[in-house]
Amino acid sequence: MQKLVYFAYGWTMVAKEKKLFYDRIEAWQYGPVIPSLYDQLKKFGRKRITHRILEFNHEKNKFFSWSLIKDSEVEKIVKKVWDYYKQFSPAEMVNLTHALDTPWYKTVRDNGFYAVISDELILKHFSEKEKRINM
Repeated sequence: MQKLVYFAYGWTMVAKEKKLFYDRIEAWQYGPVIPSLYDQLKKFGRKRITHRILEFNHEKNKFFSWSLIKDSEVEKIVKKVWDYYKQFSPAEMVNLTHALDTPWYKTVRDNGFYAVISDELILKHFSEKEKRINM
């Protein structure tokens, strides 16, 4: 789930020139992680997610239901991300995010684990990737 959300974030930045959400993305051992999303999903482990995911509103210091996909164009991007990336196993997605010169790789190399992956790195990476993949 983390990687799918990360991919949707990157592709949305390229297509819409705006963020899908405002939480930070960090470079954890197994790839990019949105800590607020991780906190909500960790109780499921590898099991199926059985209820609505909540988003943490840092300004109000509370959780609220995710309502990010109100834009029909963003909804199409998220669907395309799912349609493309669902073919990859979790291990293959780790390989995609850990490849040389990815935002995760550069962040870990330069700042270590748990550092924030910059939007600039994400935008540059997905913009370059757009030239190779018809997303």
